[in-house]
Amino acid sequence: MKVSDPIGIPETAFEARFSRKWTSVFVFGWATAVALVAWPAFLTNLELYRKLGTPVYYGTIAGLAALAAAVVLHRGIRRWTARFEPAAFAAVVLAVCFLKEPAAAATIACLACSAFAIGRFAQRRLGLETDSPAAGVGLCGALGLGALILTMMALGTAGLIGTWIDAALLIVPCLLLRRSLGEVWRMVTQLTRSWREASSGDDWIPSVALVSLAVFGAFTLAVALTPTISADGFRYHLPAAIYYAGTGSLAPLPGLWGSYLPQAVELLMTLAYTLGGLPAAQLVNPLFFALCAPLIYALTRSCGFGRGAGILAVVAGTCVPFVHWSGSVVKVDLAVPLFQLASLGCFIRGRGSRNVNWLLAGLLFLALSAGAKLTAIYGAIPLGLLHVCLFYRLVSAKARFRPAQIAALVVLVLVIAPFWQYRAYLVTGSPWYPFNLGLLSKNIPPLAGRGACPEFR
Repeated sequence: MKVSDPIGIPETAFEARFSRKWTSVFVFGWATAVALVAWPAFLTNLELYRKLGTPVYYGTIAGLAALAAAVVLHRGIRRWTARFEPAAFAAVVLAVCFLKEPAAAATIACLACSAFAIGRFAQRRLGLETDSPAAGVGLCGALGLGALILTMMALGTAGLIGTWIDAALLIVPCLLLRRSLGEVWRMVTQLTRSWREASSGDDWIPSVALVSLAVFGAFTLAVALTPTISADGFRYHLPAAIYYAGTGSLAPLPGLWGSYLPQAVELLMTLAYTLGGLPAAQLVNPLFFALCAPLIYALTRSCGFGRGAGILAVVAGTCVPFVHWSGSVVKVDLAVPLFQLASLGCFIRGRGSRNVNWLLAGLLFLALSAGAKLTAIYGAIPLGLLHVCLFYRLVSAKARFRPAQIAALVVLVLVIAPFWQYRAYLVTGSPWYPFNLGLLSKNIPPLAGRGACPEFR
């Protein structure tokens, strides 16, 4: 069986199974069925706007019609505007952020640059190169954020979280790893060229994607730059981050049971809060949200789909209302898909390579996802089985496991993955606190309350 290079997928996987005619019939039939099923629910939700008054109701209908007209208009002019659209989109986002919250925007910009610099340096040193600029950007971002999380875990354990150390984490990598930042910038410019090439045809997908991303991007900015009123952020995530910044350690916040759970994303919120205040902490989750997009695109392309399908996958993956809401408010949910998408990408790339570091990177991302939220277990089980298969494949191919790689594998499995369970056990006597599962549990204190820290009262 021939295998396509470099990701180990059979070449026959890319062969068309049906003619263009039957494909069109199937897609049109599927779209019609979906529309018929969803139409009553759409009307039900539209009726909710009638309760807000007649102007809002008819304004909603007019807005939907305006979006359809915007898609048609963009399709007609995109041959002249395509080359400017990525830069214009990024410029508008940055301008809004810096005008509304300049300190927070500067902090998150430094956080992103530091993560990209560290991630690209690690990617190059570990030999995790890829010919896909989208995969490169996504993996660099995920690796860098993971490295910052691990560093904050070590600093918090030692009680060394503080303003000067946090500032050094953001500034020093950008200064010392300027070459790596330049390489990431070249990947981004390659992505913009891919957008121009995708927009050069007569396909409707780029126009639908641009209008959808512009609208939902505006919603994300409005929510992320506004003081939060979301329950999870108000009660759990931000109070924990403020407490860690104040104490300089990882000690759980008394009276807040959520601070006994995995706190990887809260540590990045602590880093952002120390330098940029609450507005910066609120922008951490949207940063994870944004980095999911290039990984979704890269995975779609890895499965043999074209640019249009990759763009459509990004829109479908980021504009689903629940996902979009979870990625815009102060939550930790989007760290899980980011790290697990990166883990899946490592598995796919590792199938066509004898580089053991693909396996280690995939397992690292799984461990980081578990450190973000316990619900990561739903994706970690199938992804873990895939990495077991990859391990067997490497052993069968007689890939060389160096002593340092074996040591890294042991540390991943025995230290990083269960780190937050060790912390809960040392503090409460139960690795599962605040959930009383009985196993390995002893002298469990009463369940802590739901009180927020004084700054939120």
